[in-house]
Amino acid sequence: MIGAAFGALGVSLLWRNVWMMLCGNATYAKVVAYQHRQSDGETYSVPVLEFREASGKLRQEVVDFGPEKTPAVGARVRVRFDPRGDRQCQILSGASWFLAAALILLGTGIVLLATFADRWGLRHGDGI
Repeated sequence: MIGAAFGALGVSLLWRNVWMMLCGNATYAKVVAYQHRQSDGETYSVPVLEFREASGKLRQEVVDFGPEKTPAVGARVRVRFDPRGDRQCQILSGASWFLAAALILLGTGIVLLATFADRWGLRHGDGI
């Protein structure tokens, strides 16, 4: 069950990346600030980006996931965004592709391990 959840999360992230590459618009955005968030008792910062759409409309969005190195306030980064505004924009980086692949591989590995453990009679404390 856990392996399937990791795999599903990875496929979802992969689908989001592919959708953005095919349907999203690319532009440059400026990091204007950082928003501080908490999760599991730990605080982390996410960039607030500002960019103009092709129509000239100024848009500001918070990005939950980005490049391996956090860009400084004032830095320009390449982003893809949903012109309809239904999906969150994303900073173009290899990190989101790597995370998607890692989650899919982890999920597949857990499912395969559980399958073989069951076949070999190693479940429920039978030798593990």
